[in-house]
Amino acid sequence: MNRINIIITGDELAEKLQGHLQAHELKFLRISKCRGYSNKFNFWEFVGAAETKKTMLMFSAGKLKSNAISRFILKYYDQKNNGIMFAIDQECEMKESVLYVFIVDMGKSEKVADVIRKTAGSGATVIDARGSGENAEEFFGTPIGSGKEIVLSAIAHKHLDGVKKAIKTAFADETTDVVSFVIPITDFNKLHQER
Repeated sequence: MNRINIIITGDELAEKLQGHLQAHELKFLRISKCRGYSNKFNFWEFVGAAETKKTMLMFSAGKLKSNAISRFILKYYDQKNNGIMFAIDQECEMKESVLYVFIVDMGKSEKVADVIRKTAGSGATVIDARGSGENAEEFFGTPIGSGKEIVLSAIAHKHLDGVKKAIKTAFADETTDVVSFVIPITDFNKLHQER
């Protein structure tokens, strides 16, 4: 059974890990220009000076190879503020942690991240995206007016209902759509343990 592995970290570590994945002859997807929100709002985020740039690496591998790569990363790169990594089995049940995915209109991700922070005590990663639904418009062949943001947050399963209710409440007076879904996480590791 294959496992989808996701690593969210800074650009420098992403470069090193990318080389490691290539050495294992793994194909991967690299998404740069992600933004991170910590689980606690701080002064630097408030003034917009916090370092929030993140890179996401995604790859699929068998369970044994996935575990070997996870052990390698934890052995050599488990340092403060390095990011998170988790794995999703293609066929699995709900586990203790889940990946909560939100797709929202551009500019709404901070509101979602704030709800997650207050309700589940978790951080979030935001990826800029573009919708391509039936109402998408084009200007000289370039899609316009469909800016979206994808918010990813690994949270404890016990917080699912609370987050869902809090999101509905937070967006009750708005006309924006919030699409969300949950994916069970097989293995979850923070890469910023104190040594």
